[in-house]
Amino acid sequence: MKLFSNDCRPPIEEVIQAGVVPRFVELLGSPSDYVREQAVLVLGNIAAVSLRCRDLVLGHRALLPLLALLNEPVSRTMLENATWTLSRFCKPPFDQVKLVLPTLARLIHSKDEVVLAKACRALSYLSDDTNDNIQAIIEAGVLGHLVELLRHPFPSVAISALYTVRNIVTRNDVQILK
Repeated sequence: MKLFSNDCRPPIEEVIQAGVVPRFVELLGSPSDYVREQAVLVLGNIAAVSLRCRDLVLGHRALLPLLALLNEPVSRTMLENATWTLSRFCKPPFDQVKLVLPTLARLIHSKDEVVLAKACRALSYLSDDTNDNIQAIIEAGVLGHLVELLRHPFPSVAISALYTVRNIVTRNDVQILK
């Protein structure tokens, strides 16, 4: 797994064709932190390739085990990697990933700048589709904190928060006024 997750040009198509994606999803529940972290990286790398690859990973039900992992006490590195992988899952269609909103609402309060930036980036992906998505994001109660994060000293946090706020305010004015 290490070779796959760190290689500059990992053999993603070969991994998909070999049918091992379900096994990587299973490994998210491994008792070994190292194995779980490697599975997180592999699944994130696969999902990052294309929407087809992302849909394949989601189709093998990787989302719920990843969310469960993010709700456990984990190392800083695991939290950062799992948040990155979660952000890879957050491209439309929204119905497949709307379960992530409560987790992202919690992660945007992290003290870790990398986690904050990746969680804000995930929200920007979710807010880049339809008014229904934006309404769900507003209802998750994250908008006020995203506005606060615009002043964050870590540029990637502020920029990622800015993308999300921009997506929200350029949509339906009625939603923002609610």
